[in-house]
Amino acid sequence: MAGGPSSTRTVSPDKLSFDETAKSNSAAISYAVGCLIQKNASYSEKDLEVEGLHMAIDTLLALPTQPSLQAGRWLLYNAITENRCERVKSLIRAGTKHSYPKIYPGYLAVEGLEEVSPLSWAIFNNRLEIASLLLAAAIGTECRHSDLGYTALHVAVITESLAFIELLYKYDAEFTVRDLKERNLEQFAAEVCGSERTKEEIIAAIKTQARHP
Repeated sequence: MAGGPSSTRTVSPDKLSFDETAKSNSAAISYAVGCLIQKNASYSEKDLEVEGLHMAIDTLLALPTQPSLQAGRWLLYNAITENRCERVKSLIRAGTKHSYPKIYPGYLAVEGLEEVSPLSWAIFNNRLEIASLLLAAAIGTECRHSDLGYTALHVAVITESLAFIELLYKYDAEFTVRDLKERNLEQFAAEVCGSERTKEEIIAAIKTQARHP
């Protein structure tokens, strides 16, 4: 059999190297995130260890890396909270590069909302640019928060933001949606908006968008 075809299947060194590197990088990100959570640190803190951890995460996200679901979820919510657009872009690239479903699906408890999606968390924190990035990356606008039946549009109404209502309209949000109490958006706005002037403006915007599907 000398000189015959080998019965051993070989693996491309490049492919093996990529997979091993990606796995190692993902583990390193998880470790760095664990350290940050343990320190309960804000990125804005002038702490050399915190800064070093964030620099390492940013470097790793630029490499062949797909963060674990838990690490990616924390990083996304942290980036939204601290308004770190470049970190959000890196997470989106890391997710879409490896066909990560819905980027980083997951929820975070917020007083008064029970559970929110990444898009709703961006709206809740008034992060218009980040919300635009998430929508452009095809994050669904109709993701409902389990206990209340709210969508991102409901959160835009709660925060009384015409800018987010207009942004969601551009990305085909469903303006005929109802919450679990069967309230349409106009009825919902009438109950949750504060001043009469704001309430009228929000309801007028909802009516305008609903007429132009």
